Parts: sequence; C-alpha cells; structure tokens
Amino acid sequence: MLTPRWRLRGEAGRFSQSNQAAERRVNDTGIDSVDLTVSYVTPASNQIGFGVRAEDARLPNREFVAGDFFDNSYRQQNVAAVADWILGGSSRVNARVGSIRRSYAQLPQRDFEGATFHAGYDWSPTGKLILSASAQKDISSTEEILIGFVLVKGVALQPTLRLTDKLNIAALLDYSDREYRSDPALVLAAVPNRTDHVRSAAVTISYRPIRTVALQMSLLHQTRSSMVAFGDYAANVVSMSARIGF
Repeated sequence: MLTPRWRLRGEAGRFSQSNQAAERRVNDTGIDSVDLTVSYVTPASNQIGFGVRAEDARLPNREFVAGDFFDNSYRQQNVAAVADWILGGSSRVNARVGSIRRSYAQLPQRDFEGATFHAGYDWSPTGKLILSASAQKDISSTEEILIGFVLVKGVALQPTLRLTDKLNIAALLDYSDREYRSDPALVLAAVPNRTDHVRSAAVTISYRPIRTVALQMSLLHQTRSSMVAFGDYAANVVSMSARIGF
C-alpha cells in the first residue's frame, strides 16, 4: 500500500516444465513473468486501477512440422483497466478489460493481438442466497497445452444457497467456446483447425459438522462438441472430499 488511497501490487515468477518422454520434450518450457497493478481506493472501499503483465517464454526444443523445425518461444504483454465496485448493499461488480499481444520467435503468421476481458457480478438479495454471473474472453491459463494457446470465450452462472450455518448448496451452469491457435501445425495446415464447444452443469453440497471438518460432494455433467474427429464427449463425474484442520 502506497497511501490509504493508493495500492501497488507487484509479482514476479518463473514456471518451468521438463518431460522425460522424448515425444513430449517439445513441450519443455521456462516462463518468466512480471505483473504490476496500481489501484485507487475510494472512501467506500471501491477500487479502480491499471495493470500490466509481461511474459517471456522459452521452449528450447524445436517442433518438427511439414519438413522444418520451428522455435515456439514467445513474448506476451497484457495491459488492462481493473475495477472492483460495490453497487449498493447487495451487489458487487468486478472487471478487467484490456488487450493482449503474443509474438513468436518464428512463423509470425501465428502472432496474436486482441481485446480481452473478465467480468463478474455478485448479487445477494438475502443473507443466505448469492447469485454470481461471469463472462470472459482471454487466453486460457489452465489448458494442458504449451505449443500454441487456447482462446476462451465463455459465460457462467452460479447460485449459492446457505441452508444452515453448516450446510451450503451451490449450482453451476457454464458454456464456453475454445479456439486452438498458433501451433505451427495449425498455421501450416498440417492439421485441421479446432474449436470446441463445452457445456457444464454441476451441483456441489458442502457440509461443515464442526469448525475443523469440511465435507464436500459434487456432481458434474459436461459435454463437448468439437470440429476434430473423435473430439466429442459426454461425461458424468462424481467427486467427494474431506478436509480436517488442526
């Protein structure tokens, strides 16, 4: 915190991954990142500010595509306006709106530049019910790929009901389009373009019988339709967890 009204947050990190399997070594990577956000805090504790993030990714093992080897290292910059605002006593909105640019060391046809956003809205009409809605368009940070990236456009709705002090139930409806981009094999048409449409519906029950014990059970139904052969699926997932604190 710079002053009671101005806040500065900075973060630097490094991510590295290596693979023993020879066919996976093309995914070996090291990513250095720097993130900086400055925000103004109003007397009502609302925040508005500006953030920048830069990444330098090095993939030392080149990918062989269409008779040639390609360097998949890249640099990425993201700038955005950020806000976290209380709209009266029962609703809150948060947003990050900006642009992102990714440039590759080789094969510039796969460079990407475009607008991105994350937006969320929370409404709590009663002390026991919260309705949350969100929308996004951004490069995914969770997809299990390193060569190229996945551009995600999605919306989600999540109601949460506190039945008692110990028992909560939450639901989730989620829809997203996922576009796979910037792999040399895609750019050179060695493989077909790929876009997936993913739909999810879930219910989660959380129970805390005592302060140090938390139990949870989730039911998930998810479907995916894809442009690639054998990419479609429908899945039902049941998960249970228990956590004990000391």
